[in-house]
Amino acid sequence: YFISPLIYDPSYIPSIIKFCNNNNITAVLSLFDIDLLVLAENSNTFAENGITLILAPYDFVRICNDKYLTYKFIKSLGLNAPITFKNKEEMKDAISKGLVSYPIIMKPRWGMASMGIYIVENDEELDFFSKKCKTIIDNSYLKYETSMTKNEPIIYQQLLRGKEFGIVILKHLQNKKSPCEVVKQI
Repeated sequence: YFISPLIYDPSYIPSIIKFCNNNNITAVLSLFDIDLLVLAENSNTFAENGITLILAPYDFVRICNDKYLTYKFIKSLGLNAPITFKNKEEMKDAISKGLVSYPIIMKPRWGMASMGIYIVENDEELDFFSKKCKTIIDNSYLKYETSMTKNEPIIYQQLLRGKEFGIVILKHLQNKKSPCEVVKQI
């Protein structure tokens, strides 16, 4: 093992490649969502060094990590998804028009590990938890990806009740189908 520089340090990728080359490592699999975008963005550099990244292509990682893009992707497949907004004013407007009702759920747009997720019961809580969620984003590693959508760091969604399901997709490294094509087939 080695202790790498921080994910957003310019020496992060070169240090991983150097470690891999020095130790005859030919594949890298990340177990930390926050570095997937940085790794995927540098996939050509890894490939040029004979290292296989075991992760989705950059565009798909971006869709998966940005919860609003995930919502748009789901809708583009013709599937149902909870009504989702990028700002609380749009959510308040939808509530006032009867399109959505409290309780709602809000969370960091680039969140993970259940950080900053709140079930909101009314307008007062919406205002309070929006500020709290923004503080959590600004004071955690979530601030890095959030900088790509800094004017819309939180998403607000219709709260769905029911049984939760997760999907894990494993694909053979030689299969040329993209993860998006695999999801569309399901």
